[in-house]
Amino acid sequence: MSERLALNAQITTAYYVKNFKGSRPGVLFRCYPGPWTVLRRNPADKDETRVIWTGSEAPSLRQVQLEILASDA
Repeated sequence: MSERLALNAQITTAYYVKNFKGSRPGVLFRCYPGPWTVLRRNPADKDETRVIWTGSEAPSLRQVQLEILASDA
């Protein structure tokens, strides 16, 4: 198992997408080597999104849900 963890530490994720549903819908997105980005979805228009946060370090899923998306109400 330790060999697997060592290998995972050497791998960089090229694409990452995490959808957040509910009253504050949004997406955590990254296309390597670009920045981590949180986009807000407009509940009234599913095709409309806007960037509300970017950063060089990945935020935790908890941080996205409880801080980033919550602060952009």
